[in-house]
Amino acid sequence: MRLNQHASISSFLLLAGLSGISASHADDLPAPVQALADQGIEIHGQFDAPGGLRGYGASVQGRDMAIYLTPDKEHAIIGTLMDSQGTDLTEAQLDEHVRAPLEAETWQAFETSHWIQDGDVDAPRTIYTFTDPNCPYCRQLWHAVRPWVEAGEVQLRHIMVGMTAPAKQPLS
Repeated sequence: MRLNQHASISSFLLLAGLSGISASHADDLPAPVQALADQGIEIHGQFDAPGGLRGYGASVQGRDMAIYLTPDKEHAIIGTLMDSQGTDLTEAQLDEHVRAPLEAETWQAFETSHWIQDGDVDAPRTIYTFTDPNCPYCRQLWHAVRPWVEAGEVQLRHIMVGMTAPAKQPLS
């Protein structure tokens, strides 16, 4: 099972720097959008927008954004498009064209990464955790989830990291 904690996962995904629009699409970008791509903005997809605009879902340095191409295809505007009632028309497009594809790629990266299984392979829930063997919070999590793991309800997949130094042993 995949976790659906959209906001926290989205932040991680964008920081993960996963690939954007394919090379074949990059050749088809209008000049103002291509200029932004050349500056390091990743273009993930495009969509129809009101007012004759063409929208592009994009990200840079862990932040998602919308780019709107003007009808003359000579200018690009980065920002949030609002209608006359003050409704944000951009957020749903970013969900569809940036966040959802990046989340799918990140889950695939987790599934194929090196992890240590803890619990039943057929458990109805799978949780990926970054685990540092020297981290007291990681140890606390391990103990806290034991009832669910032992009941076969949860499988943890530990992706091991080494952030915390081992505790110094006193001289005897």
